[in-house]
Amino acid sequence: MRPSAASATLKESEGKFALVARETGLLIYDYDIATGRIDWGGAVEEVTGFTQKEFPSGIKDWEHMIHPGDRVRIVKSLAAARRKGARFQEEYRFRTRDGGYRRLRDVGVFVKGKGGRITRMLGTITDITEGRRAEDALESSLSLLKATLESTADGILVVDRAGRIQTTNLKFIEMWRIPDALAAAGKDAPLLDYVLAQLRDPGAFLAKVQWLYAHPSRESSDVIAFKDGRVFERTSRPQRIKRRIVGRVWGFRDVTNRMRAEAIQTAVYRISEIAQTAESLGELFRSIHEVIGGLMPARNFYIAMYDEEARMLSFPYFVDEFDEPPGPQPLGRGLTDYVLRAGEPLLADPAKFLALERAGEVESIGAPSIDWLGVPLKAQGRTIGAMVVQTYTEGVRYRPEDMDILMYVSSQAAVAIERKRADEVLRETERFMSGIFTSIRDGICVIDPDFNILKVNASMENWYAHALPFEGKKCFEVYHGRTERCETCPTAETLRTGLTAYETVPKTGPGGVQLGWQDLYTFPMIDADTGAVKGVIEYVRDITERKRAEEDLKASLREKEVLLKEIHHRVKNNMQVISSLLSLQSKHLDDPKAIGMFKDSQYRIRSMALVHEKLYQSKDLSKIDFGQYLQNLVVYLLHSYQLDSGRIRMKIDVGDAALDINTAIPCGLIVNELVTNAIKHAFPGGRKGKIRVSLRPGPDGRFALTVGDNGVGWPPGVDFRKTDTLGMQLVTMLVSQLDGAIALVKRPGTAFRISFRELKYKPRI
Repeated sequence: MRPSAASATLKESEGKFALVARETGLLIYDYDIATGRIDWGGAVEEVTGFTQKEFPSGIKDWEHMIHPGDRVRIVKSLAAARRKGARFQEEYRFRTRDGGYRRLRDVGVFVKGKGGRITRMLGTITDITEGRRAEDALESSLSLLKATLESTADGILVVDRAGRIQTTNLKFIEMWRIPDALAAAGKDAPLLDYVLAQLRDPGAFLAKVQWLYAHPSRESSDVIAFKDGRVFERTSRPQRIKRRIVGRVWGFRDVTNRMRAEAIQTAVYRISEIAQTAESLGELFRSIHEVIGGLMPARNFYIAMYDEEARMLSFPYFVDEFDEPPGPQPLGRGLTDYVLRAGEPLLADPAKFLALERAGEVESIGAPSIDWLGVPLKAQGRTIGAMVVQTYTEGVRYRPEDMDILMYVSSQAAVAIERKRADEVLRETERFMSGIFTSIRDGICVIDPDFNILKVNASMENWYAHALPFEGKKCFEVYHGRTERCETCPTAETLRTGLTAYETVPKTGPGGVQLGWQDLYTFPMIDADTGAVKGVIEYVRDITERKRAEEDLKASLREKEVLLKEIHHRVKNNMQVISSLLSLQSKHLDDPKAIGMFKDSQYRIRSMALVHEKLYQSKDLSKIDFGQYLQNLVVYLLHSYQLDSGRIRMKIDVGDAALDINTAIPCGLIVNELVTNAIKHAFPGGRKGKIRVSLRPGPDGRFALTVGDNGVGWPPGVDFRKTDTLGMQLVTMLVSQLDGAIALVKRPGTAFRISFRELKYKPRI
């Protein structure tokens, strides 16, 4: 080919190349190393914004337009590639015409001239700004995704469709407690074996995994349980890329605490419910055992109750693999006793038990357990017992969390047990009271504020069988055949006042016919919260026979009173006969002294007869009006001695004094003797004077009797207790009979003061 033709062909080829470069976005250059000049072609303006004429043509200008952060690196890389004659390939940021920067990928090769010396560098520059931005965004997204994956609280495992592990986060490794060596190896089979070994039901876990791999589009959510008590919530979803399933994402969330809290709450509710429905304490204990068994191993379980007053421990519920239920016993040194004394929970493994035993706190009782867990049962601040679980099996252990759970549940269990114990006491009391209510032979009736009958016992039903049934009826309708409330009604009085009331009411039969009498006592039923009367309890006693007996007794007493009055009348008459005989006999005597003795005897007999006369005239045969008696006695004495009423005056001061016959007779004889003595000796020679008689009751139950005069006075040197006269001897003797005391006051005149009590004789049989 001729040179001119070759040049034309080369120029044509370069033009085509430049066109292709421009259309494909390539910037091409030819760097003359000797001159430092760079010729640019292709997509100069598209890449840099400069026209081909504006674009820098020198190597230094090109270096100056590289971002300062990349410039040193690029210059050094270019120099190194030139020295080695190696290919130059770098990415850097390049300043464009608008002052911004674009990311370029620069690829160049060195060309050797004659002699093997490098003379030129030919290369292409590609604008990778958008691609690099996408890569950066993707890298940022991946970084964010990885950070999110690592920061989540769930364990994440990503596998392909065949189940091969693609990636995991650190939480997954931590949750499954995978050793570092196994995690680093990333082997599928060993990792799966390790996972299965931790589970309570590895077969179910593996079956679910295999089913999901056989159904790649399905999602799943379930719960898996570990041998150590942990619980995970497991989710599984298919992994899609452009709608194509490429694998599966497994998520694991530790829900142990949530599940435990829910289980505990359910247990508490269950125990509360059982407390309401259980028929007995035994049933409640069995149900509590069942509830505890749902929270932890409880094959060996017992409840101990403590009687603080008796200091006795009993075991009403006891289930154990080896030991028999112990009987009631005083508080001792066992683990249960330790919990009761301390009032705190105890988790005792063999080491803990040995330490307590060496400290003298406990002693071995029963078969030795591997773990013993007991908590106190507390109600209203009192420790009423203990709840215990224990294990004899290796590998079945209790943890502090189990102690917390048992302690929490025990509070509700204690309340339930205490409530059930109270219910049983109440039921026993109700049975006891119901037995009493039924067996009482008197009538009992419970009535509401509207006089409706609520409940009656058998006696009331028997008495008023003609009015059965009582439900819905008023008390006055059933018991008295009335349509309105009775005028006199103790029930209405109790409802009004809140106080007990009493009335004797007629007992009626069919048609309102009176059959007898009843004592009706009414007692208020008080509302403990409001204090209001919420009803009345009527206590009814049939007194028909008693009423009849009382009427018979009254009739008998009337007959006896008549007879007794007749006796007193006859005694009085007989005494008057004796007095008349003495009077007749005295007429045959000439000795004045003997005649005086006869008269004195007559007066004494008269004083006694007067008592019987008063009793005969009295309405009360047990007492006489002693004031009236003295009036009659003194008047009789004055008339008997035929005294001038103007010479000796009598003053009698006796209040409302009523004495029985046993006291009145000696007291009357004393007054008779002392008044007679005053009449005879106090006023010699016709002197005038006054005789006083008074009888007053004292505050201490004693009587004060005074008989005095204003006469000449008692003879000096004479002791009235030692006189020879029969009258004063009688006075002294009668005062002693009255268990009294007598004193003599000599100035002025003479006064005898006597203190005594009314005689109390035992009834005569």
